[in-house]
Amino acid sequence: MLLKLGVRPEEAISHGCSGRGVWVMSSSAAMHVAISIDYLNQQGLASLEKIWSKFASKKRTAGCGSACPVV
Repeated sequence: MLLKLGVRPEEAISHGCSGRGVWVMSSSAAMHVAISIDYLNQQGLASLEKIWSKFASKKRTAGCGSACPVV
């Protein structure tokens, strides 16, 4: 699968034979080549970054210009 997604053969072999867990390997260079943001978008997966940015601005507190201390 990694070869089909553009990973070089030596990287794919190294990745496949690694004893590291999937969470550690998910941040490897080979995985970033194989499963890019464009690939995930083509698969129809939602972008968590876009979803978060829609709601992030709504959870901020209201401001009043310069700080207005409440005593």
